[in-house]
Amino acid sequence: MLPPGADDPESIGPYRVLGRLSTVGMGRVHVGRSPGGRLVAVKTLLAEGEVSDAARRRFAREVSLARRVGGPYTANVVDAAPDAERPWMATEFIPGPSLHDLVRLCGPLPSDAVLRVAAGAAEALHALHEAGVVHRDVKPGNILLPADGPRLIDFGISQATDITRTTLTLGTISYTSPEQARGEESTAASDVYSLGATLFHIATGRPPYRDTGDTLRLLGQVARGDLDLAGLPPELEPLVMRCLRDDPGQRPRPGELLDELAPVVAARQAATGGAPWLPPEWLRLIEAYETEVRALGERGPAVPDPRAPGRPGGGSDPADPAATAFPAPPSTPLPEPAAAPAVLASPAGDAPTRDLRAAPAPDPRLRVSGPPPRPFGRGPGGPGRRFSGVWWLVPPVVLSILAALIVLWVVPGRDNDSAAAGGSPATVTATATRTTENSPTPTSDPTARAFAAVRTGDCLDAYKNTFTGRWSAEMPKRVNCAAYEAHVKVTSTNKDDGTDCPRGPDRSHWLYDSGADTKILCLERQFSPARCFPARSSGDDVEGDLMASWDCDKGDQLALPYEFLMQMTGLNQGSSGDCSSDDGHRYWKWIVQGGEAHICAWRLPPGYPETKS
Repeated sequence: MLPPGADDPESIGPYRVLGRLSTVGMGRVHVGRSPGGRLVAVKTLLAEGEVSDAARRRFAREVSLARRVGGPYTANVVDAAPDAERPWMATEFIPGPSLHDLVRLCGPLPSDAVLRVAAGAAEALHALHEAGVVHRDVKPGNILLPADGPRLIDFGISQATDITRTTLTLGTISYTSPEQARGEESTAASDVYSLGATLFHIATGRPPYRDTGDTLRLLGQVARGDLDLAGLPPELEPLVMRCLRDDPGQRPRPGELLDELAPVVAARQAATGGAPWLPPEWLRLIEAYETEVRALGERGPAVPDPRAPGRPGGGSDPADPAATAFPAPPSTPLPEPAAAPAVLASPAGDAPTRDLRAAPAPDPRLRVSGPPPRPFGRGPGGPGRRFSGVWWLVPPVVLSILAALIVLWVVPGRDNDSAAAGGSPATVTATATRTTENSPTPTSDPTARAFAAVRTGDCLDAYKNTFTGRWSAEMPKRVNCAAYEAHVKVTSTNKDDGTDCPRGPDRSHWLYDSGADTKILCLERQFSPARCFPARSSGDDVEGDLMASWDCDKGDQLALPYEFLMQMTGLNQGSSGDCSSDDGHRYWKWIVQGGEAHICAWRLPPGYPETKS
């Protein structure tokens, strides 16, 4: 627990604020004490100024769902005031660390203990689903383990199954289900998949996917069900692998899991004579939490070292394995003309959108001091609002929940390599037109060979280095245009010097001169939701470098002239229309694809990612 900050209130409703637990999404969680001495966890909204109607409705919905699932399996709602000037909700304070913190600090669990945690978590999910609620963000950080058994917390992106919704969500990527990663509806079976991923984590110490070092690649693995189950104890395989089946209809229900696990757990408990079933290290950490809570209740605020991992009642995960990014660009990049200028966007909905692509822009190479850019880390995720056709817009309040929603889509008539969206896995066919321009010639230069192999219509895993204006790779790497790492698409390969490549904020070219031959690739940016790019203010407008990519969690590592990150939330056909929304956030708009489309983006809030769950 952290001490109250300067911007924290002294009290919330009838509860005196003792300290700050965490900042989750657009809310903050405090420890409070009632006049009678009861400890509670109090969640409030972080919105600046007046709380919007949309934010108030979302908060009231979270309160309603949390009240529906009261019982011994979660943190019960004690009190709430969703209509207050600053809405708040008080829940019982759970004196236990999360499974995530326990594994991180004490190591994985032995198989017998995993089965007992599985039984308790299955019982919690069964109660949740019986109440008609799908959690949608089951993960190690959202399961607390006090002495009396697991508790499932955080209903910020849960949904009631009896409410018709068009909103889709994605929980934390490493624990989400394939159908959620593909933009399909979350169901009770999605929670079971997430439970299986959580059980794998506490048994092995890692999520059930290869560490790709990049969020978008990880999301691709999840969408395909491309699991890496190395290290899973054989005795846990039947349980975990059933939960991780790609077909939601083939996964067991929580009640079925409980029926299977209960007799096994009872038999093993009898065989051990009632001895503690958790490892000593786990027991000591749980007892330490309980001791801290008792002290807090008896003498007031307890302020442990804020650097200490794990805080009672928490549940937020630190950066997951996807937070690492691609390697930095090569130290000796290829010769390349200056980067495409940054482009201006005006706020959505304020006035008719202006195409300011020709506006003067800062030279992104003015300053190269500071840490090298890290292209993609964790793309935040959350519900996406589905529109007709393939156009989508993802509200940032849920993009910044601990995990990202990527909806596979393709602009009609623009990309034969991509399958259409629609909530199912992309079916990819290699039908890109192959032309005969610049046929490859034998050469011992691998870079020249790589450039010679590129054809019009190919997509490449490359992006602009924000500060040098050079490309992130030494040579082009072709990838399928439906892949998440497809950053740019080749529009032509037969230009003489790049000056006749199409111009625009989302267009550039890549030059390689081998001495014997010069190769020019004309490129167009491929847009995907949740990706971030650097920007700066220009009055009421925003200047952004659309050809660049940046780790959304590393906005504090930007150097001048850039000041903050923008996050893409939508791509829409045509240059007209605005990006405004009723979710209380401000959006900006850029004209792209030669005027055929426009993207929407919002400015990441100060303190991101601490401000997300």
